[in-house]
Amino acid sequence: MALSFESNQTNYVVEGESDQVVYTAVVVSANGQGSAIRYELAPDSNLNLAIDAISGEVTYTGTLDFDTQAELTFSVVAIDQDSGEEVSQSITIQVMELTTGTAADDTFDNLAHSQFF
Repeated sequence: MALSFESNQTNYVVEGESDQVVYTAVVVSANGQGSAIRYELAPDSNLNLAIDAISGEVTYTGTLDFDTQAELTFSVVAIDQDSGEEVSQSITIQVMELTTGTAADDTFDNLAHSQFF
């Protein structure tokens, strides 16, 4: 059974929110049958990242700031607990600068909270 990621390799988050979910891994089997999947971060991942082994949610502990880190990269490993098969995917998180007090701010804020994490 071949596993594959259905979640995007790139995600966008708004700077300034603390302890936010920045990505959710979604893996499926090629034959469409459900399987127990466990998620892990690759050993070289940022120490501020944590992943929920069951849901695949990746949380950044702390506050992302566009001026100090406009991009965050890491890899997620998904493991089929029945077969032991592993698949990994490199992820890029783009940190979006939030400029408050502009007309575009309201539009971006609405988009960020509906389309991004």
